[in-house]
Amino acid sequence: MASKYSRFNNNSTNYAHPNEEALLNLHNSMDYNPYGKPVLRIDDDTVQHTSRNRRKVSTSEQTFFNAFQYTKDTNIWDEATTGTASSTFSDVQGGVVLEVGGDAGDEIIRQTYNVIQYVPGRPNEAMIAVRLDPFEPGIRKRFGIFDETNGIYFEKGVDDYYVVLRRNTADGIEEQRVPRAEWNVDPFDGTGPSQQVFRDDRIQMFTIEYEWFGAGVVEFKILIDNNAYPLHRFQTGNIDEIPWSNSPYRPLRFELTNVAGIPGTHTMLQGGSAVSSEGEVGPLGREVNVTTPLDGVSVSSSNEFRPILSVRLRPDRLNGVVIPLEFQVASLDNTGLFYQVIRDVDLTGAVWDVGLTDSFAEYDYSATAYTGGEPVRTGYISPNNQGETFSFLKETILQLGRNNMGTEPQTFTLLAATVSSNKDVFASLSWVEIR
Repeated sequence: MASKYSRFNNNSTNYAHPNEEALLNLHNSMDYNPYGKPVLRIDDDTVQHTSRNRRKVSTSEQTFFNAFQYTKDTNIWDEATTGTASSTFSDVQGGVVLEVGGDAGDEIIRQTYNVIQYVPGRPNEAMIAVRLDPFEPGIRKRFGIFDETNGIYFEKGVDDYYVVLRRNTADGIEEQRVPRAEWNVDPFDGTGPSQQVFRDDRIQMFTIEYEWFGAGVVEFKILIDNNAYPLHRFQTGNIDEIPWSNSPYRPLRFELTNVAGIPGTHTMLQGGSAVSSEGEVGPLGREVNVTTPLDGVSVSSSNEFRPILSVRLRPDRLNGVVIPLEFQVASLDNTGLFYQVIRDVDLTGAVWDVGLTDSFAEYDYSATAYTGGEPVRTGYISPNNQGETFSFLKETILQLGRNNMGTEPQTFTLLAATVSSNKDVFASLSWVEIR
């Protein structure tokens, strides 16, 4: 069929105008939108787009970040081991070396205490530095944003590489597992459009871009030479019957498992990681407030901290995102007092109230003692400043977490110590829930 851009002579290689060959090649190389109209392409192979075809010119906002500088960052990362398994911080490698032994079932899992925030309508990008180390059949290595029931991850499996969507269904856990040969953009074996070859023994910067609403796009990419090369895109809208994950609120997670009992020692390197939200985050969600009774909590001893008001995730809503906003604490007779905000304490005598039926959290003001915990803030309130409201800094990552690999809530507690004995203390605490 003759192109509208050219007139052919009997010899199709002869063009009536010197520019006609270039015009014909341009016409044949153009992309067309769903309505048959040509789409202008400008460096479209390297410039990034959102799933809604918006060229990325917006700023991005970090919602999580972690760089291993001195330790394994045990306040950020939880860890569980089975059999012969361990992890070690390496200042030379700038990360944590995960290691398992030679028995089948040897395993180490590291995941964040917090689930990763997700603001609906704004795609997330999870950036993960990792070195998988030599491919060994029978040894499985995973990383991504996932847990036992839901999420997305990259897998160096016992026999191949995979990108995976995992979701919980009425019939149990279901996974879409795509092996390397079926990646729909680039298998990274030298035969794809990038002509790049993935190397296990080199540090890699993976990016997993995802959006939810249940029907969003999930894309796996590798950053090389200042470009993010896509490997595979999961398209779910108008394709899947149910969401690709029950919710997007899952932890960052690394797994190393000796599946087949391969002798020897097997490793992978966990490097730094970060998650950004496309565009400015703006409003986060619903504000919630709790208080002690108006007549306060009795503090019998002077200059001794005791729990006044605590909050934690509900045990049946451990994937909720709860971010403390501000607090208030005061003695009812304006006696000066010290306060302390402390995270992850063990309480004695707590009675958890779930009266906030639509909230992710529950609260307590009955506890009489505490042990452990990590102080977040400490201060003094003079008799002349009773009733002052204190806000938590927006620059901090202050989110209610979970212990024991996401199965138990951490406790966030407001303590008070009055300068005189037998005083009654009132407290208030507000937080926001991302929904």
